[in-house]
Amino acid sequence: MKAVFFSGGTGTPKLLLGVREILSDRELAIITNPGDDLEWNGLLVCPDLDTVLYLFSDKLDLTKFWGLKDETFNALATLKSLDAEMPWFNIGDKDLGLHVWRTYQLRNGNTLTEVTIKLLEAWNIKSVIVPPTNGTLRTKIILDNNEKIGFQEFWVKNKGLLEIKDVIFEAKDAIISTEAKRILEMDCPIIIGPSNPVSSIGPILAVDPIRKILQSKRESVFAVSPFIGQQAFSGPAAKMMKAKGFEPSSAGLAAMYSDIIGTLVIHTKDSSQIPEIKKEGVSVISTDTYLSTQKQRVKLATLILKKSGVLENR
Repeated sequence: MKAVFFSGGTGTPKLLLGVREILSDRELAIITNPGDDLEWNGLLVCPDLDTVLYLFSDKLDLTKFWGLKDETFNALATLKSLDAEMPWFNIGDKDLGLHVWRTYQLRNGNTLTEVTIKLLEAWNIKSVIVPPTNGTLRTKIILDNNEKIGFQEFWVKNKGLLEIKDVIFEAKDAIISTEAKRILEMDCPIIIGPSNPVSSIGPILAVDPIRKILQSKRESVFAVSPFIGQQAFSGPAAKMMKAKGFEPSSAGLAAMYSDIIGTLVIHTKDSSQIPEIKKEGVSVISTDTYLSTQKQRVKLATLILKKSGVLENR
């Protein structure tokens, strides 16, 4: 194994598209965000885990960075006509097949990690892609009126427009899985991708004792900032950073991650923040962090892998 990535559902998969042109899939391990997982009409849906699985099996719709290519929504139309649960959450027909199969496997006594490894084998995925825990850990949004809702209700149903007071994680048996622990104990760099620090990376770090493991390996942990100025590339990261008491910026991210990362990759437009980041004891790499094109993805991935020592002998 050459590198371990922490991934949410959009920013990090874009970076991984670049990484896959440099390293073989066999050299990669990815631990995915469990906080977005939800029960949908009796089925367990794992949006960020599934996005990475679809990416590495070449099934992902790269125009949206969720769901599958050439997807249809006939089953969803039927469910909507029957006033089913959460009709606003778009599950496609091919996607639905995965959720049915996974839920069946779980009800037969398999853990989520075991089910995911079966998927890797079935789809001939050579990378190791696993959730951090076999327990449950869900992101909950506390609104200004103190109402508590799930992440998908906040982001998909309400389009992230609601004002929030806090973001919390509700956990049950959320201890690190044997496979995730094995991955994190490998002698290779850990790269926290440019996913939402609160709702995508936060849930992974909340699994005991992942944060402590990263603290013990801090100098070999790299993070990529999803911010330019006080704007995130996508999603509600800025709003959530503010809710957690951090400035929505690369400097704010350095403060949030200061105990677990040795190096932060930021956009050159944020170079003025370098002194503030270094005050947190964090080294800085300043470069173009846009991931809109494959050329940009490969260039950023190459730089990160070189700086982290992965490519030093290549």
